[in-house]
Amino acid sequence: MALLFAKEGADVAIADIGGGDISEKVGPPASAEQLELTADEIRALGRCALPIQADVTKAADTERMAAAVVEAFGKIDILCANAGVFSFGKAIDLTEEEWDTVLAVNLKGVWLTTKAVAPHMMERRYGKIVITSSRDGLRAEPNYPHYNASKFGVIGYMKSLAIELGPYTINVNCICPTQMTDRSIERGAAGPGHAYWEMVTGTANPTYEEYDVASGRENLFEEGGQPDFSEIAEAALWLASDRSLPVTGHALPADRGWSPNVAAELLALVGARLVDGTGAGPVDDVTVTIEGGRIASVAAGAPAPEGARVLDLEGRTLLPGLVEAHVHMSSLDVPRELEAYGVAKAARDFLAAGITTIRDVGSYGRSLFDLRDAIAHGLCDGPRMVLCGQIVAATSAGVRTFTTMYRPADGPAELRRAVREQLAQGADFVKTMVTGALNVVHENIDPPQLTREELHAIVDEAHRHGFLVAAHAEGVEGIRLAVELGVDTLEHGEQSWRAPEALAAMAERGIVLVPTLCLFPLIEELERLPRWLRERAKALGEEAGRTVQAAKAAGVQMAMGADAGPHGENARELVLLVEAGLSPMEGIVAATSVGARTCALRDELGTVGAGKAADLLVLDGDPLADVRIFTRPERRWLVLKDGLPLAGTAAG
Repeated sequence: MALLFAKEGADVAIADIGGGDISEKVGPPASAEQLELTADEIRALGRCALPIQADVTKAADTERMAAAVVEAFGKIDILCANAGVFSFGKAIDLTEEEWDTVLAVNLKGVWLTTKAVAPHMMERRYGKIVITSSRDGLRAEPNYPHYNASKFGVIGYMKSLAIELGPYTINVNCICPTQMTDRSIERGAAGPGHAYWEMVTGTANPTYEEYDVASGRENLFEEGGQPDFSEIAEAALWLASDRSLPVTGHALPADRGWSPNVAAELLALVGARLVDGTGAGPVDDVTVTIEGGRIASVAAGAPAPEGARVLDLEGRTLLPGLVEAHVHMSSLDVPRELEAYGVAKAARDFLAAGITTIRDVGSYGRSLFDLRDAIAHGLCDGPRMVLCGQIVAATSAGVRTFTTMYRPADGPAELRRAVREQLAQGADFVKTMVTGALNVVHENIDPPQLTREELHAIVDEAHRHGFLVAAHAEGVEGIRLAVELGVDTLEHGEQSWRAPEALAAMAERGIVLVPTLCLFPLIEELERLPRWLRERAKALGEEAGRTVQAAKAAGVQMAMGADAGPHGENARELVLLVEAGLSPMEGIVAATSVGARTCALRDELGTVGAGKAADLLVLDGDPLADVRIFTRPERRWLVLKDGLPLAGTAAG
């Protein structure tokens, strides 16, 4: 790790206890000579090196260590808290000395090291802290409970520290390697850890090669074996770089697929009351099996398959994970330099609310694209993110209000170019402003802001490349134009009730309405806003309610999209849809299967069925009797994404 950082241009301080025995059971530490040899290798790469002898279990040593680095280098940009020890034994056989030693080095040492270094980073309002945990901090294994306890503790400490240091633009994360090796060293017969090697291989006196192969059996890569130390160093380097800015408070598995392979085990949810998202009535005593992150089977009254891990829901309601179909995730009340931390927190808040997919309909910059990629790579937890990037809009007052959330353009050719720009940066769909917005000064919601030719260019360009188009349209003339030219979803659409022919066309063509009912009372009740805006929100909110009733009567599909924050409280929209005239079941369908349709993911999620992604929500109660339980955190019993429990009162 030290050599890789040096190759990338860093001056590196390296610290170890530098000799002596910590405990005869955990093995000898690096010697002072080994510290100097590593320092010489760093210097040979043209970088400065500072070897320090320090015991991370002693506060005086860690404080001296941090002070020495600042004196030598002037600052500390990156801390890799990597000290760790290990021993093998059952809980009932461990000595008190073994327990204390492992916990002192692996957990207390992390606390003392970060405590000594963090103030220097806080003063500069910048830093990267990378702590080494383990795969055994993610999943317990027998025969080293003290090690498991220390590594689970490290992850919990890391998450707390990330919250404390986030306001100082300091990233704090863990890497969680599996067993590692140095492939530049030749190995022979079993060494001091032979008891552990025998446990892993199941044979007496195994060679290192046999142990290496056996230890890699749960990994996904065909080559097998343990990862090389250099591979783990690359993971640490990424977390220490500015490329990882959106990622903080997370534990990164670096284990050649050991974690997802373990997650691929068969899980059976039994005793469920199933509301499957299709609109069909509830079914009791259902068993849902999950394998490899997907739903393998759904059957009423069926026993759990042999060998499956069983979770009894005891009659709780099982639903698809919710889909939030209209959100602006990067619209946050935080300084722009902290936006990456804000959106990472929002991602966790969505999951805690049972929302496993979000459709973002306009964002600032690229922070959401980075977060989407980080979630997809397992670097942090969050919902599936379906993004439009910037909103394609005509030159208007809204551009002044929402600045870089808009991509302004005029004329068919330039608007086609704007669409292509969004697709080029990785957008999943295209959003456009057909009319003005109710909360923009000097904008009227009635006339379309785009000409017929301009809107046709946007829709045609997106559809030609296979992408959906979401149209912001509030006034009746803009609604008529958007429907006529074939957009895929109508956002807001307050005055649609005035155009029954447009609603009929939407029902016929499958155009989804996203009413965003939460937006209007939010604006109306904010006394700091000008009276004209609050009055307009009240009037348009009343029209939106009439539109929900008219759309239901016309057979238009509607999706849940709150538009208004705070993130994580979006299920208020489901409640408002029901209060406006949908049945509880229709509200649930809007928040699940229809929401999936707006994201072009209806074949992947939104209903509970074999082959679908195992994005699921378990509620402690009956949402068909009271939809407000979606808004109550204590009723969200379990949230699964890809079959993994990520939130809920039972997830811990």
